[in-house]
Amino acid sequence: MKPLDRTYNLEDWFDVWLEQLKVQGYIINYYRADELSPIVLSTPVKQEWLVPMKTKVKTVTRSIMDGCVYTPDRIIMWSDKAMGVFITQSVVLSKKTYFNSCRMTVHLKDGTPVSGILSLCEVKAPPGYGGRNTSDAGFRVKQKWVFDQFGHIVDKVYLWPLSVKKNNDPYLFPSTFTPDRYLLTDKTLEPRKISKWEVRSLTDFVSLRRN
Repeated sequence: MKPLDRTYNLEDWFDVWLEQLKVQGYIINYYRADELSPIVLSTPVKQEWLVPMKTKVKTVTRSIMDGCVYTPDRIIMWSDKAMGVFITQSVVLSKKTYFNSCRMTVHLKDGTPVSGILSLCEVKAPPGYGGRNTSDAGFRVKQKWVFDQFGHIVDKVYLWPLSVKKNNDPYLFPSTFTPDRYLLTDKTLEPRKISKWEVRSLTDFVSLRRN
């Protein structure tokens, strides 16, 4: 493994997690927000009225409301191998999985359609991180809007907790596996001290899910 050439943000570390799954065949591909065309939730609302002129009637238009779009941070295209391990399409869950899945078609910026078993993901800082995440309130509205319009759940992804938790279900690394690259420090590649959750490998997690 190589030292990181820059400081990774939460979305970068999510990509590290996804990349390990892609190498192992659980993911066919994943797409970043800058590769995707926005999902249209509503179109602009305009008002028109007629204004009599000397020789004609002029139509005047004004904007009442802007349209609204949403672009997930990531869209995951799963393989069948992930079924029952990371995702499920059953109405009744025999085992809780971290991600919801749907069959829908999204489009890349160049118009290329992407379809299959997909998960729409929004990566957020964990609760209690100390800042005021104003984007989170807007996401909650759009999350409901996407479900109302399309019947698809956008998964909110918290990578790890800021402190030891009794329930790690909301957090990706503790509830699934910690990617290999995260086990080493960014620059010196020394073993990283992880004390806020029990570290589990991908192999161990898959074995646990299939038992």
